[in-house]
Amino acid sequence: MSGPADARWGIARTASFSLPPRIVALMRGRGGEPPMELGDADDKVFGEINSKQKGGTVAKVTNGMIDRTAYYEHALVCALSPFLHDETALYADT
Repeated sequence: MSGPADARWGIARTASFSLPPRIVALMRGRGGEPPMELGDADDKVFGEINSKQKGGTVAKVTNGMIDRTAYYEHALVCALSPFLHDETALYADT
């Protein structure tokens, strides 16, 4: 990689989890019904209203053990980890 001496960059991703089959079916559309957006499918399956403005799908499938904020926090911290060190050599190409 060429560029300035401090050409650090971070990369990370969130965890992956399986969506319940009922939610997947609603998102795909079934029986002539149009496909639903994830939040709307969540509301229908879990009997909630506007759940997408709350903990998100991850909160519903984990029974609240992980909410949307926690789901993204770890990925963000990992992506920023190269910038948490004053030593640019720690992440320099060798």
